[in-house]
Amino acid sequence: MIPRERSLTWQLCRAAAARKPPHWTVGFETLTFEAYFDETGPKEDAPVTGAAFYVANAEQWFEFEQGWSGVLGKPEFDVKIFHATDYANSWGEFKGWDNDKKLALAKCLFPILLPPNTWIGFGYGVVNQDWAEAIKGHDRLKSRMGKPYMLCVQRLMEILIQYFSPLPVDHRVAVFFEDNDYKSEITALWDNWLKKHDPQGRLISLNFAGKKDMVPLQAADFLAYESYKEIDRVRFARPRPKRKSLELVEAAGNVRALMWDRENLPKAFDRLERTLDP
Repeated sequence: MIPRERSLTWQLCRAAAARKPPHWTVGFETLTFEAYFDETGPKEDAPVTGAAFYVANAEQWFEFEQGWSGVLGKPEFDVKIFHATDYANSWGEFKGWDNDKKLALAKCLFPILLPPNTWIGFGYGVVNQDWAEAIKGHDRLKSRMGKPYMLCVQRLMEILIQYFSPLPVDHRVAVFFEDNDYKSEITALWDNWLKKHDPQGRLISLNFAGKKDMVPLQAADFLAYESYKEIDRVRFARPRPKRKSLELVEAAGNVRALMWDRENLPKAFDRLERTLDP
């Protein structure tokens, strides 16, 4: 079952206490981690809009990139950029692939997402029809929040800050997004909202890049898509089992997907409405 927002704080505190961040020896005062975000659903008529991030340190991401790019570049695969939607639907670079070839890639590629190559991953989704119903009567809130995707981004940044808040103050995070249509909205969120919600200054830089240049964005793409599919399956009672690719990364205990839907959105909006300036 996809966890919902009401027990999130307890889950986060428990998980953060149990799973210490990886450490390594460096000659600098600040230990910098890198968080990579990607979206799913906002450009299409999808039942769910969402986003996801993976976070790890630079050493982990180096090992991840070497392994990930190495598998994609094998002659039998010869894939330049992994796009989860294309892979699942046999589009783009995966056009013409049969199930055996896709399974062969999955067996080589997806285990690279597991620790020690990554530390923590989070997916967050909003069920679009539930959003549309719950936002009625909250015109001021809607104008401030924009679209469901930005709510997911804001919540994921909060989660990232919460994870790092009990850790040593020299643990900071550089944030990377794909250079997408929401660049201006994300930048505005960073410049305005973040000043109030990151008093320790844990998130130190906002960056935009492409999946070709920043390979870890492909990991976030994977998790965003898998979270989207699972939220869709649970919310609409789709007659299909949980995807094996999601089961694989969940089994490591460092990944989870959360959602806002008709059960928790009304209370969430009521609470957010009270936080708005007069």
